[in-house]
Amino acid sequence: MQMADSGEERRAAALSILIESGAVEPCDDHEDVLIDVDGDTAEAYKLATVRFKEGRLDMFESLGQLRDEVKAALLDCASDCWACDSNRES
Repeated sequence: MQMADSGEERRAAALSILIESGAVEPCDDHEDVLIDVDGDTAEAYKLATVRFKEGRLDMFESLGQLRDEVKAALLDCASDCWACDSNRES
């Protein structure tokens, strides 16, 4: 199955890097909610650089574009699970 557009493909790749590097993790109860574990992108940037240089992330035109996407994806992750928070308030 092909991604709807290259933007979605780039975001998915960035999120995968963030998860694999340990910068974010899925909520224990809501796997579709990603939690920013520590806000540190250093390990994610290292992994992204390796993957890019290996040619495994050809949807990015440059390493800078990849790093920008990783940073943007991290900023979109929550510090707490909104679904768990809304369940507690009910």
